[in-house]
Amino acid sequence: MHSTLRIRDYVFDTSALRGAVETIDLNEASVEEGYSEDAVYALFDYFCDWGPVRESDINVSVSEELASVSGGEREALFNDCCDRLAENLRGQYSMGTDAESIARVASILASDKPVTGKYDFLLRHLWQFSKHLAEFDPKENQAISGVQEFLNATRNLPQEFLQAKESQYAGSVKVNKIRYRLLKKFHVDGKIDVSVLDNIKTEVKQEDGESILQNWRDYTILGQIYYDYFKPRLDHYLQTLANRIVDEFSELELTTHIVNFQGAQSYLNDFAWIAAHTPPSRSQKDKYQLYLGIHASHLRYGLHVGSNLREGDWETGRDLDQVEDPSTIRFEEVVDKLRSVERDFRRLEGLEMGEGDEEIEIERPSQADEIARQLNTKKQVVFYGPPGTGKTFVAQQFAHWWTAEQDVDTTTGKRVRTVTFHPSFTYEDFVEGLSAEATEEGNVAYEVQDGILKQICKAARADYQQTPEGEEPLRYVLIIDEINRGNLAQIFGETITLFEADKRGVVSTQLAHSGQEFTIPPNLYVIGTMNTADRSIALVDAALRRRFRFIACPPEFDKIIEEYDLPADPLQESDGFESLLWLSIVALREMNDRIVRSADLGKGKQIGHTRLFGVETIDDIRDVWRFDILPLLEEYYFGQFDRIQQELFDSAGGELFDWERKQIRDFTVQDLSDALAAFADGDVEMTYTELNTNSSTNSRKRWDQESFFEEVKSSFDQEVVDVYRDFYEFGTVEADVVGYGSGNQIGAVQFYWDEYHQGDYLVYELRTDGTLQFRFWGRQDYDPELFEGIVHDINPLLDEPIDVEYVMSDEFTRLQIPIERLQGDEDRELVKEAIRDFVQNCATRSL
Repeated sequence: MHSTLRIRDYVFDTSALRGAVETIDLNEASVEEGYSEDAVYALFDYFCDWGPVRESDINVSVSEELASVSGGEREALFNDCCDRLAENLRGQYSMGTDAESIARVASILASDKPVTGKYDFLLRHLWQFSKHLAEFDPKENQAISGVQEFLNATRNLPQEFLQAKESQYAGSVKVNKIRYRLLKKFHVDGKIDVSVLDNIKTEVKQEDGESILQNWRDYTILGQIYYDYFKPRLDHYLQTLANRIVDEFSELELTTHIVNFQGAQSYLNDFAWIAAHTPPSRSQKDKYQLYLGIHASHLRYGLHVGSNLREGDWETGRDLDQVEDPSTIRFEEVVDKLRSVERDFRRLEGLEMGEGDEEIEIERPSQADEIARQLNTKKQVVFYGPPGTGKTFVAQQFAHWWTAEQDVDTTTGKRVRTVTFHPSFTYEDFVEGLSAEATEEGNVAYEVQDGILKQICKAARADYQQTPEGEEPLRYVLIIDEINRGNLAQIFGETITLFEADKRGVVSTQLAHSGQEFTIPPNLYVIGTMNTADRSIALVDAALRRRFRFIACPPEFDKIIEEYDLPADPLQESDGFESLLWLSIVALREMNDRIVRSADLGKGKQIGHTRLFGVETIDDIRDVWRFDILPLLEEYYFGQFDRIQQELFDSAGGELFDWERKQIRDFTVQDLSDALAAFADGDVEMTYTELNTNSSTNSRKRWDQESFFEEVKSSFDQEVVDVYRDFYEFGTVEADVVGYGSGNQIGAVQFYWDEYHQGDYLVYELRTDGTLQFRFWGRQDYDPELFEGIVHDINPLLDEPIDVEYVMSDEFTRLQIPIERLQGDEDRELVKEAIRDFVQNCATRSL
């Protein structure tokens, strides 16, 4: 399949170019003839695999280099390439192709026009490449017994690429060390046979451990080297097809998830796929999908079901066509199929229905009343919490329900919009920007392009103005996913003031680019989501914080219990799957308590409950731990396995980790069960031939205001209860966040201020054991002077006075004031003032 032509320092795939010339109708479209800037970039994006720019960054497209070439040089390079490529096609394939035809192919690929054959070429080439990969794989191709042909094909890639990969793998361990030594052999010995690869594997296993190749075959070891050569170009093909699908369904405002032939785990295979789904991005597992899958033996396309939705009779929601011989497939056949399933897709996703379609009922979130109350008061809320706690899901679910509650006919497409902030997101993306267009006279004209905020405000304002007096206008909701990842002052710009509830529709500002007067209508509501795990991201600034209400989204493992309808005693009354799921819940609850207590982690890095959603088998549960939870812990602790062992596993956990080699083991389900049982106080002993043994559950009680005060009232007299209520009311009024601890014996109400460690750690807590407690987690990040005032003020109320040196030491765990000692008004006011001063001092000190 693969044939190449070197032109200067660039290597082109002439087999791909041949396919384009044969498939695309060069006479159908009216495109710019000859050289253009877009055409030269397209020529390199679609047909060139190697150029000098990839020596420094192996993953970039060769077209990146063109930016450093002058306009005249680019034109000369383009013309030279067209001449040489046309000559090659005439000589190698006996095609009657001239340089003008090559230039026309490039111009068509650069244009937005759906020329006949344009997308057919891309789809067919991807399928042919899939077949090409399968032919090298002994697992797929029964005619071969090894990878010698694949080894030869890899060795025949351009020498500059192989040297760049060798440099990339230098100093690596495990599988990449094998790749590095193999590339050195290529460099020194030229062509080699499989026995050399076998010898290298033996050497590296002796050095790094026998287990390093448990999941690797010779094909997948070579696969990363081989595929990385083609990856930028093939990724461009997949992205172009994905963009075409999104454009075809522009009214649905879809996003896409693309998986290339390396898959999510970088194991080469013959399968790539595209899923178009409703926002947000990376949520494809929870969505119905307009789907295109490319296999070596077939293509599949139509309506697919995200993996987290595959429960019960989930196959009834899937509608896929399969083509066994895609050699003559037309992309329009794929589009026609996707159009035919659009109605079902809209229905299943809760989107606006077309004329004659039935209305749908959107599920009401459990927190709907609270969210609606905060939005009606403030107009904006932020859902914040650790990753995997369902923040984005709840935001989407509530927005669709809340808008549909008024008018089910105009829900998502018009009245709910989603955007994701990131470090590169700008005011121009959010509010308005300028685009430059060349005029017929050769001048440059600038046009204002509305950002997503301006677009949804226009739609909301139109409905607001048309609403009869005395009626509620239709609600519009803008969801800002990962709101704290962007530069908020830069993104919001002069519009920030307009978000305040009392300025909606009343106060306007002049926009920076258009000069237009702009205001935000009262019927636009904003829901942000914020992941608290990434401390490299600054907390939202004060100007934005005072315009939002903040709703905590902590881990809620009871939702897993409800979702799977676990029995009261899973170890006695259920099968192996439910028992292992219950052990996972118990372990994660306890692990989260330890993470909260960790000085370097805190509540923002707890493990979310949604990581357990969607599991169907005991192997699924194992995979969640092996490939999700444990790597996350490794990331949180920056690879410090000794701290993971001591802080989270109490020096145990050897079933899951190789503590000496500092790596996660390839453990079995039985290993996982044994390790998790330790979190249930070690009273669980199970095997996976008979899991249901006699053991009681150890799930931790989830406290709330009602249960907390019920416990307090049953334990203390009214005078002490009044002290509890006084400090509870003080905290709820002055703190930024109120949370509740978990524990079977002792309940806690915890109060957080943003000034202290950006809200990651609590300032004080009330406990049902009769104490008001300070823990000062994260104290090592501050100077000791910060704690002098509060220690001095509360020392008279402690059983044993302490000093700041002790507070800053590793021996310190907590300060506890007996609630009974705070029955006097002066003592209570002393402690409250000490807390206020402490928080104020925190505001003047940076971490």
